[in-house]
Amino acid sequence: MKTFISIIVLLLLSQANAPAQSIKIGDSINNRPLQWSDFAGTPDAASPYFANTAWNINYRYNAVHFNEDKAIINDLEVTLQFNRDKSWKKKDNISDALLIHEQGHFDIATLCQLEIINLIKNAALHKNDYSSQIKNIFRQSIQKYKALEDRYDIETEHSLNTTKQEEWNKFIQSEKKQLTK
Repeated sequence: MKTFISIIVLLLLSQANAPAQSIKIGDSINNRPLQWSDFAGTPDAASPYFANTAWNINYRYNAVHFNEDKAIINDLEVTLQFNRDKSWKKKDNISDALLIHEQGHFDIATLCQLEIINLIKNAALHKNDYSSQIKNIFRQSIQKYKALEDRYDIETEHSLNTTKQEEWNKFIQSEKKQLTK
């Protein structure tokens, strides 16, 4: 019986330190496909594009423990927020294909979120500079995925190249599976 209780306690403790992932669309935590009604920003009349997807990622942790020179982050939470006010659409030009393309932008943001979690979780954080290490991981991941979004737009021609769009859709799903392992 003691062994059984010990195993339960260990499982609960390990899950308490497991990183959390939140995805917010609007004011609620909700990982669902985007809808055109989510795009509440004012369209950029000067933009040649028909829609824009904006997102933010934030992280926080509640406690840091030290084991000699190693920093151990507890209760890491990385939140991805769809930015409704900066996401816009030109109503006369929306289509299902364009919404799928915009969903791809948000899915790339999800990849960024997952990578940040994995990198922080697996980093050898040092007691004296763990905070700057985490900031660097965060900043570099954001830069990487913003560049990936730019490549996504170029290769898919902003959804007009349906063959490339389908390739990217498959790539994004494959990456998501890899990062959630």
